[in-house]
Amino acid sequence: MDHKYSFQKFNNETMARAVGRSMPISVKHSVEVANAIRGMSVSKAKKYLEEVMELKQPVTYRRFNDNLGHKKKIGPGRFPIKTAKYFLGILKLAESNALFKGLSAQDLVIVHVNANKSAGQWHFGRKRRRQFKSSHLEIVVEEFVEKKKKAEPKKEVKKEKEGPATAKTEAKPAAAKTEIKAESGKKEKEEPKAKPAQQNPEKAEKSQAKKEENEKQEKPKAKQDDLKETSQSPKQNNNTLKEEKDMKEEKEVKKEESAKKQEDIKND
Repeated sequence: MDHKYSFQKFNNETMARAVGRSMPISVKHSVEVANAIRGMSVSKAKKYLEEVMELKQPVTYRRFNDNLGHKKKIGPGRFPIKTAKYFLGILKLAESNALFKGLSAQDLVIVHVNANKSAGQWHFGRKRRRQFKSSHLEIVVEEFVEKKKKAEPKKEVKKEKEGPATAKTEAKPAAAKTEIKAESGKKEKEEPKAKPAQQNPEKAEKSQAKKEENEKQEKPKAKQDDLKETSQSPKQNNNTLKEEKDMKEEKEVKKEESAKKQEDIKND
């Protein structure tokens, strides 16, 4: 017969469970022990139950504590040895089920512990009627693995100075940022290079003297070229005048010839 667990959110991949049916232990003691170990890791809970069995660690009773003696630094408490023994057996069974699934025993945590009253069985005899103490136990363990976050490098953000009545600047798209970066790169390339350091005064004087000598040599050459041009210019003017005179004489001769022809025609 399958047992119906009270724990409903069971994940078969990361969880394991075990159950004890009709355990011959008190329901009240089992409720207090379950409250004590709920939320502990499996290794810590095993150590705790072993110390309870050795009378080293008492279990605090918060619910069923009427007329119960106090223990040091705990308050009302007891050493439920028999209950701790059965709890330890079921806890080891749940741990073995987790190992069979491939879960790590070091990361197991008790997620659910429950103790319920089971069917009562009568004691043997005719004189008095009394039932046996029996209870059902449920334990569910889960594997918890802490994920370590990778440390991301911190980005430096430059804060711009804002005036008293400046509006909030809207975030520009990534494309505009790339264009601005490209323009800034071009400007840096177009900037002139730094001027070289000044030369020694002696070298500077020598260079100036050489420049002056070169200028003096170039000036007479330029004058000679101007004189050649001027000497050639009157000859050219004389040639042009002669050509003009010849053209005029030819025109006059042509006019006289044309006039003679016309007179001859009239005489005829």
